[in-house]
Amino acid sequence: MSKLTVIELKEYEIKEVNGEFERVVTNIERHPLYFNNHSLRVGKQYGILEKGLEQELFALFALMGADTVESVTKNGEMDSSKVLPLTELLTLDRMKDIIWLAYVGAKTDDYLDNEDFKELFDEDFETTMGIYVEVLMSNFQNVNKPNKFKAGLSKSTSKPKGGKK
Repeated sequence: MSKLTVIELKEYEIKEVNGEFERVVTNIERHPLYFNNHSLRVGKQYGILEKGLEQELFALFALMGADTVESVTKNGEMDSSKVLPLTELLTLDRMKDIIWLAYVGAKTDDYLDNEDFKELFDEDFETTMGIYVEVLMSNFQNVNKPNKFKAGLSKSTSKPKGGKK
């Protein structure tokens, strides 16, 4: 059984401390993220998903390459030259929409609307992108497992050594 990605939704207050204003966290709630049919249906109803999550993931692979995507999910270093083109495809708002859908999937009945969610999920671009990629990748459980069908097909179609078929 795979572990779910977890996010923290935070409430803030602005307080004056020694004549300076600071943003202080007043409440933190942890929430799991999980895609299911309900969250996908909500995504289509709200116009967030036109097709499916697969297109999101394949767009990432096409733009960044699998190695870069994998480094994001493992808290590795990101090559800024590969991340920059991604910002043209994905905005912070777009990534938060997808994360919200995963939040909806884990809640199913009593959840925050998208705007309230975004108020409480106030992370920077890099953190949001890491969560976005991680939650997309978690939807495809077999991404990092060997593809036995592909290996079998390759083996059956390769020419045998020694010149004989």
